[in-house]
Amino acid sequence: MGKIEFPLPTETDEMLVVGAIFSEATTGANASDDEKRAIGLCVVNMAYYARMTTQNGKKCFNTTFGDGTIIKAIKTSVKGYDTPRWRLVMNGDVLKTKAALEKDLDALETAVLKNVVSIAAAVMKAALPAAGPGSTRAPLQFNQAANDPPSKREQKIFNLGSHTFYGFIAGRECQ
Repeated sequence: MGKIEFPLPTETDEMLVVGAIFSEATTGANASDDEKRAIGLCVVNMAYYARMTTQNGKKCFNTTFGDGTIIKAIKTSVKGYDTPRWRLVMNGDVLKTKAALEKDLDALETAVLKNVVSIAAAVMKAALPAAGPGSTRAPLQFNQAANDPPSKREQKIFNLGSHTFYGFIAGRECQ
């Protein structure tokens, strides 16, 4: 199968972002780096906003994004979580071992994983909330609808590949 000749992440949150990107970028090698990056940014931005409880004296109601952890952001909003595609690279909520990945992935999927690992590492270094690729807006959630925001506080901010990405309407980060 595919040979893993690149370093795998050791931090749990970064592993989770790898799993989220890998499971959602279902077009595999055809998904653009920007689409993969935006998926990862949604996860870290959701965790960021879930931790925000007040802003300029306004109460924030962002618990729909989880409890401020990466795993809860993924479990609440990433449809690829714990799917067969997720389980291809993840063992529960941690990345599979190098030996298991080499056994389970073919050469094409190994190349996709290498790319996703690199993108996830960059996402984890981003200052939050992080703007999406080619945008000044922070992506928060995504789906494969043409324009169906998951919340009345969000609006479409861009499309990449098969995904539409949404961010807060200006001033709606808190109520």
